[in-house]
Amino acid sequence: MKKGVLFDLDDTLYDYDKYHEQALKDMFKIINKKAKISFKEFLRLYQESKEEVHRDLAGNPYMHSALMYMKRIFEKLNMGYSLDSTLKIYDIYIKSFLGRIRLYKKTIPLFEELRRRKIKIAVVTGQTEEAQLRKIKHLKISKYIDLLVTSEEAGKEKPHSSSYSLALNKLNMKKEDVLFVGDNPKTDIQGSNVSGIDSVLLKRSQYSKIKLTGNIKPNFIIKDIYEVLRIIDKN
Repeated sequence: MKKGVLFDLDDTLYDYDKYHEQALKDMFKIINKKAKISFKEFLRLYQESKEEVHRDLAGNPYMHSALMYMKRIFEKLNMGYSLDSTLKIYDIYIKSFLGRIRLYKKTIPLFEELRRRKIKIAVVTGQTEEAQLRKIKHLKISKYIDLLVTSEEAGKEKPHSSSYSLALNKLNMKKEDVLFVGDNPKTDIQGSNVSGIDSVLLKRSQYSKIKLTGNIKPNFIIKDIYEVLRIIDKN
């Protein structure tokens, strides 16, 4: 019998890409008043800046910081924004993003059933502690979460095993006691497999072309998060 379920957060419990793009559009409205570029060009610069930061900060949780991406965009556009202006525009993004995010359907029913069965719920996620705590607060799931482990706390980004090991230590559980549920084969599933934890891939369209072989092949594949209960019942 499984005693705990570890969940990724972004794109597993809610649609990160959907709300992220909406927040970018709100931020772009402010930037466009001075920069006069198209949204398409803005997205290109955003992606370029993101890739640069990921390269420069590889393995560091701050590689996911939208604020870092925005600083580089302003530099590329020679906008001459002050530090205060940069933070103000970034705050527009955060307010827009957090004000919109909503859980995928059946997440709460699943959490309630896990709680009823006295199965621990942990969120094991990338990014920084503050960013993920804010998301959990706005998603209104704090009361269901027994443990949060971020890459910032673990010191390494997934698929490194440090986040998984830390979660097990804090839960006082063995690897065979838990499942890990995530959407990204290359980070979530690989990290879970390397850690010896049963991996559950929640299929999302953005990763549909990835071949699930080797250490990114999950133990289970589901399309609906509530199917986690079926896996638990089988075990």
